Amino acid sequence: MKRTYRKIIPILLIGIIAWMAWQIRTQVRQKATIEAARETLPAFEFSTLAGEPYTRSHLPHGKALVIMLIHPECPHCQYEAKTLYQKRELHLPFHWILVSEAAHSQLEEFSHTYGLKALENVQLLKADLGQFYQYFGTEVMPSTFLYDSQYKLITDYKGEVKIEAIVKHLPAI
Repeated sequence: MKRTYRKIIPILLIGIIAWMAWQIRTQVRQKATIEAARETLPAFEFSTLAGEPYTRSHLPHGKALVIMLIHPECPHCQYEAKTLYQKRELHLPFHWILVSEAAHSQLEEFSHTYGLKALENVQLLKADLGQFYQYFGTEVMPSTFLYDSQYKLITDYKGEVKIEAIVKHLPAI
């Protein structure tokens, strides 16, 4: 009986290690593919708060774009939204998309609390669970992606970033 265990346990361990290595390799390849794809703005589909589809074709032409993953309960995201409203004169030339996987009611309250509906260049969108990761390869909140008017990636940030830092990277129109 002990001999059987001595043979089976190493085989199981080798099998588990091989499976884990394969999983890691698959995830690394998937992440590299997503990162390469986001060098130009991916073809995405999120929903407006009214439930309408919102895709790349809805974007205004000739404007630099900021896409930000947020959550209404995230203190850093709340700071970003508050600053967006307070410093709106800095970011008017650019289009902003705030994307969240939160519940519709939370997004409505968030929009109302931080005055996002009053900002004509800011669009708050709803994503399905895991959808933002599928397009942009991150779940860190907030995450910010800056694109020029040709939808080429300028830079991205993981975590909170000041509006002034974002705006200095965006090309003047």
